[in-house]
Amino acid sequence: MSDDFTSKKQPTGDYDVGYGKTPKHTRWKPGQSGNRRGRPKRKFTTDLGEAGEEALAQRVTVPFNGKLKPMTLAQHTMHKAAVASASGDDSARRFMHRVQQQHRQDQKERSGDVEPNFEVTLVFPEEENHLMKLAEENRQLIKRIQYLEVQQLKSSEGSANPEQGQA
Repeated sequence: MSDDFTSKKQPTGDYDVGYGKTPKHTRWKPGQSGNRRGRPKRKFTTDLGEAGEEALAQRVTVPFNGKLKPMTLAQHTMHKAAVASASGDDSARRFMHRVQQQHRQDQKERSGDVEPNFEVTLVFPEEENHLMKLAEENRQLIKRIQYLEVQQLKSSEGSANPEQGQA
């Protein structure tokens, strides 16, 4: 019975190439491996931002409106936060607010219209209203400073070149 198992693995017949007899020129040489570079080592990242982006970019399938929908983990997280925020969860509301502010800031940086970045942690709705008023006052002050700088630049150009002012 053991002869049946061994006979199946042994080549039969007197031929040079066939079952169990590969061509001699394609066989591995003694000491030669078929995987010269070896298995690639696992890449460990020390950059937490990069690791977070990789994790959030993973695709998952989740039930959405009664159907299974494929989406990234980032999309799923934002959807869950939006639902929790709409149902009255203050921490989810603050999270959504921070994400929206960061998104607007990123868009402004890409377009070249950059405003100073202020980080605010909200605790109570009254504080949020007060901080919104302060932010608006800050925007108005920045506009006023920019206007005054332009006026000062124009007046310094006019005093340096009085002939252009008479034309």
